[in-house]
Amino acid sequence: MLLPRRDSRTNKHARILVISRDAGMLRALRSTLTRRRYVVSGARDWDAVLATVAQAPPDLKLLEPDVAGLDAATACRVLRQRCPAPIVVLSDRGSEEDLVAALDAGADDYLQKPIRLRELAARIRAVLRRAGVEFSLGSEEIECGDVTVDVSRRRITVGRRRITLTPIELAVLTELARHCDRVLTVQHLLSRAWGPEYVAAYGYVKGVIHRLRVKIEPDPSRPRYILTQPRVGYRLAAGSKMAP
Repeated sequence: MLLPRRDSRTNKHARILVISRDAGMLRALRSTLTRRRYVVSGARDWDAVLATVAQAPPDLKLLEPDVAGLDAATACRVLRQRCPAPIVVLSDRGSEEDLVAALDAGADDYLQKPIRLRELAARIRAVLRRAGVEFSLGSEEIECGDVTVDVSRRRITVGRRRITLTPIELAVLTELARHCDRVLTVQHLLSRAWGPEYVAAYGYVKGVIHRLRVKIEPDPSRPRYILTQPRVGYRLAAGSKMAP
């Protein structure tokens, strides 16, 4: 069962769980984030991680994926099953393949080490804003063909199916639905869903589009809803309405 998300505008003390085997990293992040008025807890093994998310679910998880020897993608999948809060991966692997694999598995952001603390703080603010603020406003309901997005309730239906999305998946799908049957560039999606500082992070969009297709499409290898415009971007097809 998904836990209610708190609005980060009205609660300056968002809870952050730092998952790392490195005691020095835990101390540094706890000190830096506490000064920024976050409530920070740490976990150095999976028993501690699972106990924390069960007893005091965080608003955001910072993950170094070497805990228990898991790679980033596997760790993200495990965490997503246990707690819906956003995940920011902190990794010493910087290839596009590693980034896309982590995003496919449910990560909301991915930073390569060494971590610049000011950049990390900015990324945390952006992720919390997307998770707790962007979709708490208004009562907009958007229809595009067979896809309906109830923005205020965070409810997505495709035909008669109810779909559960992460905050960043919801952000991308909402932007596509608002521009129903129009091609949106990758840069547009990055700017609107992640923020202007992400306009060159092309792998982020690729990863989220893949996850959306897995959840929405009857056959992700032959998409009927989220279509690719080669070398340009993506569109949500208005002609996807199913017969009653």
